[in-house]
Amino acid sequence: MTNIAALKDKRPMGKGEPPAREAAPQNIKVAPREKKETNKPLQVQVPESVFEAFSQEAGQAFGFSHGAKSKLFLQMWEAYAATKR
Repeated sequence: MTNIAALKDKRPMGKGEPPAREAAPQNIKVAPREKKETNKPLQVQVPESVFEAFSQEAGQAFGFSHGAKSKLFLQMWEAYAATKR
């Protein structure tokens, strides 16, 4: 069995050293996460020209980043659902 007694040091934590064992519980306290609805993939086949136009519109509306097309689709769905009410 490994002797960890030599690892116990009372020096203050320096740069690049892990926190003391006693300090760790304060480092991991986080607020509880909200329960969100899980995502499911929705795959459709569209002509390439429609895909490119949709991608361009999503990028302009939500920025050219990951998730822009999903955000645009959800915005379109909410607008559609509002007309059904």
